[in-house]
Parts: sequence; C-alpha cells; structure tokens
Amino acid sequence: MDEAIRDASQTDDWQLVKLADLFVHYGQDTAVEGMMYEKAQQERYISAAQWLKNHHLAKHNLAAALEMAELIFRRRPWLAEYQNIRELAIQLGTWEAVRQATHTFLETTPNTSTLVEVALDEGESERALQLLEAAKPHGHEGYLWEYDYARTPAGALKAAERAEEAYPRASIDLYQQHVEHLITGRGRGNYQVACRYLVTIRSLYEKLDETEQWRNYLTWLRRRHSRLPTLKEELTAAGL
Repeated sequence: MDEAIRDASQTDDWQLVKLADLFVHYGQDTAVEGMMYEKAQQERYISAAQWLKNHHLAKHNLAAALEMAELIFRRRPWLAEYQNIRELAIQLGTWEAVRQATHTFLETTPNTSTLVEVALDEGESERALQLLEAAKPHGHEGYLWEYDYARTPAGALKAAERAEEAYPRASIDLYQQHVEHLITGRGRGNYQVACRYLVTIRSLYEKLDETEQWRNYLTWLRRRHSRLPTLKEELTAAGL
C-alpha cells in the first residue's frame, strides 16, 4: 500500500483523482485520504480538495467536507463556493461564525466583486450598492468613474436592476458606467445594447422628474463620442 500511495502521488492532477477513486473502491479510504489531504494543501491541486469534499459528503462527514469547502473558497473566492460553504455550515449550525470568517477573508483580500455578489445573493441590495460606491475613484468627471468590469459586470448590473425602485439614482449611476463600457467596446451590437440601457436611464430620470439632468447627460454623451458615426445612427434610431 505504501508503494501504491507513493506511485499515485507522482501522477498529474486529473489522473490523481481517478486513482483516488480506485483506492476507495478497494477499501483503502484512510490511506488515500491522507495522500489527498497532502495534495490539497498544495496550490495546484485544487481538484484534490474538491475530491475530498465530495468524498466526505458521501460518508456524511460534514465537518471535514466544510474544511475542504473553505480551503477551495480561499483558492477560488467565487459566489458558488461561498454558497457551498453556507449550505454545509447551516447544516452544522456554525453558519454565523463561518460567515464572519468568509466575509473577513473577502474584505482583506480584497474581493469586492464577490462581496457584491454575496450581498445580492443574501438580499442585501443596499450593501451591494455601498460596496460599488466605495470602489468609485474620487475626483473623476461626472459619468466617468468606473468599477472593474472585468470582474464585476454581472453583479453591478444586477444591483442596478434591483435598486431601480428604492435607489433610482444609484441605478442610473451604474447603468451610465455600463453604457460607457459598451461604447468603449465599439461595434454596432454594443451600441444597440447601450441604447437599450439609455432608454432605461431616461425612464428613471423621468420618474425622478429630472428631465433636464437627462438632457444634460445625453448632450454630454453625444459630445464625448462625437467621432463615432455608427453610435450616432443607433442613438437616432432609438429616439435618443
């Protein structure tokens, strides 16, 4: 068995998981768990931690599964991994303490994009808006601050959609950023999507009885992108 473990530990990530299943098939759970735990501590072997989490779940060892879920989350601080931790911790009755630890990790990383997604997932739209606002650079001209669209576009747009009734100005702000992002990407398709968001922005301004602010914004937008004829065509076609 020692020789088998030694040889298995030399294999690559994909083959290691296949061999781990083989050890379990032959009743060598304890031996393979030790090997996989060692691999899980290494950055490149995230599949080992995933395998261990599923293995412990199959044996109804929720505490051990949670440990691996937390390790995976530290390597991949994504919403889906956060949800996995939450599900396990709730079953164990430890969610409040675990939640605090995960939020502290995200805040100190820092990982604003996942914090925004988590806030929306837990029904805290105001918290999501506060996080996005905190990422706003100071001193930029109106309509020009940007958050990290490479990581946060879905969360920011979801926050804007959910905030339309309670926080319309925040929604306007976020939609304006997305419009700028789309226009910067160039192309008629992007311009058409941008125009759909501009129609939403206009509607929100009208609900606030701030049509003058809408006109000022649209004038600014047209002037800023005056060298984009295709954009002008799409703005006209959308009645903007």
